[in-house]
Amino acid sequence: MKIDFHIHTNCSDGVYSPAEVIDRAAREGYNMLAITDHDSAAAHAALKDYPLPENLRIIKGVEITSNYQDREIHILGYFRDGFAPELESFLKGAQEERNRRMNTSIKNLEQFKISVTYKELFKYSKGESVGRNHLASLLVDKGYVASQKEAFNLYLNDDTAIVPPMMTSVKRAIELIHGSNGIAAWAHPAYENFQAFVPVFVGYGLDAIEVYNQKRSLANARHYRNTAEGLGLMATAGSDWHGFEGESFLTNYLPEVVERFVNIF
Repeated sequence: MKIDFHIHTNCSDGVYSPAEVIDRAAREGYNMLAITDHDSAAAHAALKDYPLPENLRIIKGVEITSNYQDREIHILGYFRDGFAPELESFLKGAQEERNRRMNTSIKNLEQFKISVTYKELFKYSKGESVGRNHLASLLVDKGYVASQKEAFNLYLNDDTAIVPPMMTSVKRAIELIHGSNGIAAWAHPAYENFQAFVPVFVGYGLDAIEVYNQKRSLANARHYRNTAEGLGLMATAGSDWHGFEGESFLTNYLPEVVERFVNIF
């Protein structure tokens, strides 16, 4: 079975539309895919009437940007029954706040003699909001930088033009996911914080850890796997794919480790 439980579309900061992502997954023979855009459920609304391939199952998901001890933590939510009104309201507010931040960030770019407009920026997004990747693409197309990497290094960081996000707490993120009868998983946990933070998050109700991803070898994943098993948490696997050059869907994971999570869906 080929799976990937961490995928982004252009409804947040990915390159491809939800339909294009589905078509790619089908061509590559994937069986289960979770679309987990940042603070947005727009991709799932866009796929409501899209004919899904017979052998591909799509899991409704979201990636909530949260904070713990001044560290940005991403919590993935996976849902069998869709999004409850409280979560939908939260996501709508998050998108509005993201758009306000990007509008301010555009104004901040003026100090670097960069002139772009919010209207120009929104053309790069097919969803409810815009993000740094969209702004980076705009700067490339207007000739201010040669690449997205250069845009991030020179202008699109917290020390230059970008306004840091107002993040909810990890506890609140997990509560919102559980309020929609969902499963909460810690996305790409950093090794430096992992052992100190994970017992706290378990106390908040964390259900799973993203054990496998494209940047982590199977050997390095063993530490996360052992911790998940020791705490009674499920293991998930996801590439954090955005569609950038050189990226691929998930390929390195052990099916038996994520079986408990897969069987829920």
